Amino acid sequence: MKKYFLLCHILLFTLCGFAQLKIGIGSTFKTSGTISVVLTDADLYNNGDFIQDTLGSLRFSGTQNAGIKGTAQSKIGNLQMAKANNSKLMLSNHVSIGNKVSFVSGFIDLNGYNMLLDSTASIVGESESNRFVGSNGGYIETTRNLNAPSMVNPANLGAFITTGANLGAVTIRRGHKVQSGTGLNSSVSRYYTITPQSNARLTASIRLSYFDAENNNLDENLLEIFQTNDSGLNWNNLSQTARNTTLNYVEKSGVTSLSTFTLGVNLVAKNNSSFTKTNKQLPKEMPVHQSKLTVGPNPNNGYFFFQLNGIEVSTPVMLFTIDGKMICQYKVNDGQRQQVGGLQTGGYLLKVAGLEPYKVIVKGGGSK
Repeated sequence: MKKYFLLCHILLFTLCGFAQLKIGIGSTFKTSGTISVVLTDADLYNNGDFIQDTLGSLRFSGTQNAGIKGTAQSKIGNLQMAKANNSKLMLSNHVSIGNKVSFVSGFIDLNGYNMLLDSTASIVGESESNRFVGSNGGYIETTRNLNAPSMVNPANLGAFITTGANLGAVTIRRGHKVQSGTGLNSSVSRYYTITPQSNARLTASIRLSYFDAENNNLDENLLEIFQTNDSGLNWNNLSQTARNTTLNYVEKSGVTSLSTFTLGVNLVAKNNSSFTKTNKQLPKEMPVHQSKLTVGPNPNNGYFFFQLNGIEVSTPVMLFTIDGKMICQYKVNDGQRQQVGGLQTGGYLLKVAGLEPYKVIVKGGGSK
């Protein structure tokens, strides 16, 4: 016989000092109205039915990590994250949210599972120190009807969409797993998948937000928008129309289709040169004989060329930051003019074995 636990017309239900609130197989824990269930250093372990309406709330507090566990998906009205000491709430099953996910303190780790937001639900209170994480995968998802949206940010996920088209029902997913593939070496710890009902004759502008803590050691002054249409196998660099490192967003207009997007860095832009990012040291001996290195213009705005004359075989030329970190390596032939672009303001060193390092000065760089 199925067991029911029905809470209604009370204000607060608190569990403190226990390892978990457990709903067994065949049991239902259901709240009605403005009931707040508070779990202090305790897990929700749901093998039955945990159901709240949009007025109810489930609050995780305390100083220890906790989890939403069990074999059944829980339906939560308002999920409140209020854990101290940088503690986490870790998902071990999918969760649906009827109204809000509110951050007071702490992190929610998706842990490979998904949080599904109802059509009117949203996220509030996210910040650098209180937010979603998910290096193991998983995503937050919502579906909204968007007809000619103008800077609409569905569910406050951080993807702003502008277009004159009627997109119909649009599903927006946000995940926090670093992306890579052909055309993209690495990305920030955030990506978006935007799937409209209609992608036909589309011209759109998208603005993707991020936190500094999600930069994944990438230079945010160089972040650009990358897009994939084949589940991350191949990535196309869309560059950017606007970038704001204070408000933490990158924007691109003239987007002709909506799919999966992330933010990454392409140091050498708008040219056909290939380079390898590496931390290897410059080889001690290279086949350079009576060679001459020409660079211009210098100083420059982040775009310049160099040319190596008097070499007998294809020769590596390496670009370092002024503090000695290698960022690019080129392999050039005698007399070949190599274009370099997309560098931010600062000093750089071009190095060729057998020649003195050539100092390159970039003034007013970092923008395209």
